[in-house]
Amino acid sequence: TGVFSGQIENNEFEKEIRLEPGETRVVEFTPDEFSQLNIENPRVWWPNPVGPQELYELNLAFRVNERVSDREKVRLGIREVSTYINEEGWRGYMINGKKILIRGGAWMTSDMLLRLIPERYDALVRYAKEANLNMLRSEGFSIRETEEFYDFCDQYGVMV
Repeated sequence: TGVFSGQIENNEFEKEIRLEPGETRVVEFTPDEFSQLNIENPRVWWPNPVGPQELYELNLAFRVNERVSDREKVRLGIREVSTYINEEGWRGYMINGKKILIRGGAWMTSDMLLRLIPERYDALVRYAKEANLNMLRSEGFSIRETEEFYDFCDQYGVMV
């Protein structure tokens, strides 16, 4: 038995969880259960070059007998993504209620020798931003990219 807690900006939330040895379980915190998860007028994330890439920091921890057993820090952007069919019958995309022109490219594993270092991801995703791309399509048949790749995509306004 322990306490799973989180904090995003000044909003804190927690719940007691009982796990059996070796048990894995998805734990959900919903706005219905924790009203502090409703963020009024959030700073929203925009794709490149439409607007700023506002990111929040979410801190999570699991404590047993008041000692931290595990913790994780996650950066995340708040955005609303929707689609529509335009006059010609093609699918269009909206981010935060605004029509967005998707300018993308294909993404393959950045290093076939799997030297997946943050500096390389930073440079390659920044190059995509500087080329005015706002989406990268993952090839889907290679390895799953690391969290650093997705973090840099969030930072530079590139959707995946």
